Amino acid sequence: MAHRGRLNVLHNVFGKPLGAICAEIVDDRSSFLVGDVRYHLGARAVVDVDVERGAKQVALTLVPNPSHLEMVNAVVSGVVRAKQFKRDSQTEGASARAHVLPLLLHGDASFCGLGQNGEVMQLQDLPDYTTGGTVHVVVNNQIGFTTVPRRARSSPHPSDVAKAYGAPIIHVNGDDPDAVVSAMRLAADYRAEFQSDVVVNYVCYRRFGHNELDDPSITLPLMSRRIEATPRVAENYANACVAEGILSKDELDDLRRGMEKEFAAEGATHQDFIRTTESWLASTRAVSTGVSGREARVTAAGTGMPIDALQKICHSITTPPEDTDFMLHPHVKAMFEARRRAMEPDVQVGAGQIDWATAEALAFASLLMHPCEKRWENHVPCGQDCVRGTFNQRHAAVYCNRTSHEHVPLDNMNMGPQDKFTAANSPLSEHAVLGFEYGFASEMGKEALVLWEAQFGDFANNAQVIIDQYICSGEERWGQRSDIVLLLPHGYEGQGPDHSTARPEPSVMAQANFVMVQPSTPAQYFHALRRQISSPHSKPLVVLTPKTLLHHKHCASKLMDFAPKSSFRRVIADGDAGDDVTRHENIPLKPNGEIKRVILCTGKIYYSLARQRAAKKIDDVAIIRLEQLFPFPHDALARRLQRYPNAHLVWAQEEPKNMGYWSFVAPRIATTERATRVRASVDEENRRVRFVGRPPSAAPATGSLAIHNAENARLIAQALNARDDDDAIA
Repeated sequence: MAHRGRLNVLHNVFGKPLGAICAEIVDDRSSFLVGDVRYHLGARAVVDVDVERGAKQVALTLVPNPSHLEMVNAVVSGVVRAKQFKRDSQTEGASARAHVLPLLLHGDASFCGLGQNGEVMQLQDLPDYTTGGTVHVVVNNQIGFTTVPRRARSSPHPSDVAKAYGAPIIHVNGDDPDAVVSAMRLAADYRAEFQSDVVVNYVCYRRFGHNELDDPSITLPLMSRRIEATPRVAENYANACVAEGILSKDELDDLRRGMEKEFAAEGATHQDFIRTTESWLASTRAVSTGVSGREARVTAAGTGMPIDALQKICHSITTPPEDTDFMLHPHVKAMFEARRRAMEPDVQVGAGQIDWATAEALAFASLLMHPCEKRWENHVPCGQDCVRGTFNQRHAAVYCNRTSHEHVPLDNMNMGPQDKFTAANSPLSEHAVLGFEYGFASEMGKEALVLWEAQFGDFANNAQVIIDQYICSGEERWGQRSDIVLLLPHGYEGQGPDHSTARPEPSVMAQANFVMVQPSTPAQYFHALRRQISSPHSKPLVVLTPKTLLHHKHCASKLMDFAPKSSFRRVIADGDAGDDVTRHENIPLKPNGEIKRVILCTGKIYYSLARQRAAKKIDDVAIIRLEQLFPFPHDALARRLQRYPNAHLVWAQEEPKNMGYWSFVAPRIATTERATRVRASVDEENRRVRFVGRPPSAAPATGSLAIHNAENARLIAQALNARDDDDAIA
């Protein structure tokens, strides 16, 4: 809901003590410095409501929201869908829609001015996103800050945008409380009957300015004078009650004096309210702490799986339904055969053949069958074209080539009890869908693994407000925790400025409240997903996923990489257990003491460096991959750097110098280097981390494939060049 009236709702609807609100406003009784302003906070309460059949208790949740008011709409939809799902997981919440109602309160200017409302309303009739309709209330004050309606919209009413989605619109006079009650009852009845959105437009006015210090008469002198001369709603309603004999004048006066006395008494108690972390937090779900049972064992023992179990899982999810004449598409049939072949013992010698999508499917399947004390109810990858995969890699659902009948292998493994798996192709919206999935994940907690995949990494730009306001800072501001996973395809492949980068630089530089990884192998991705759900804490996970590597023959893993005791490796150096290319191709390198250069990198560029190093027979250059970027793995990197006491360091990246990771990693690598005692004897010049990459640029990448290829060749040559002069560094 909007700021205006929020404190009123917190006190009079949710029962938050007035003294607590006053304490937050005075803000002199706490050393707790994190949080948010009081009119952004959420709340939970159980209230008694009088209905025809007697009193009934209703659980209320006020979802916290930032100053970007309408951003919360998608989050609310996701929270409601999750609450419905918890009540009825078998039909994905369908039977619970009559019991859980989303209610959104909008300002008039934001409802018609911001596109988020249209995106969220678009979700309501989609089977994977519907909540059975939302009741939208537009508080139509006929002004947006200082902007009058004729400057703010092209329609007579701010609610007219809802006509595009077939939602009925009820206009009601905000000065008539009885009419408002009737309008809301009608809206609730409509939503219950038709499971669809409905809009109530309160036609009213704003008596005061946009905030406590604003004077509306500066820009609206005539309207301000007219509003000032208009009796207040409470005064009009009280006089009507007296005129109709509902209250006497004396009773009304007593009521007013009693309320004023009560307000004064409650306000004076603010000294008794000392804020704590717990009182400030306004999570939309219960927060549990500690590690116990299966989670503790998984965390301690690694995230691998028994090899025979993985082989059985792979056979199950690559076998079409046996009870129907299901004909696989030739491409899908060949893909399934390749996945089964990759699990055979005779192909485990050499480079391995388990590709990215197979590793992902194995991770999903293993979690769906996880023997936890509290079962994870749902595993939901979603995003534009995510069912098949933008790059034709996932195939979470397959279709009969004769009948188009859909089959979801991961939801039909026939290996015993399993949890629900859903893959949802989303509408062409990033903001609404990511906000929805964040809300769903926040409400579900460890009961679901929720993934949102951008079609290309930079498409997340359209959802940047959700990332900044919720995923990055939601826990610190409101205690709103989430395990959501963002899959952002990233990598320079000559596709131009808009399809090359996931724009990681804002995220890593923000040092936000999430984990960011860029796995370089399928096994690493497998372990990252399993680590996310088995971890004792709740933090969002951002995965910079590959594109060409999805089908790259060298980007493959062996069964041993998924075996018990194996786990996600934050850093991988030449010769490490997780090192695929060096291990598989047996590249001969000089002893560690004779290594002259160490190249630090992350992601796809590693394969180009390793391939060129082998082709040129360079034996005095080592490569270290940062698989986890944030939190920065100082300890793991230090252990690798100690192996090479005489080498100088180079950071190599595909991105321009003013983008990517350089500004983030350079000081952290330097800090790690200083703490490495074995390398303390290296002279200061060689201890300096040098940059190799594209020069600073306003655009992320070139639109010319020829220029891209030339830049790439030069970049790889410079990174591997043994010369120490700076002219070799971009």
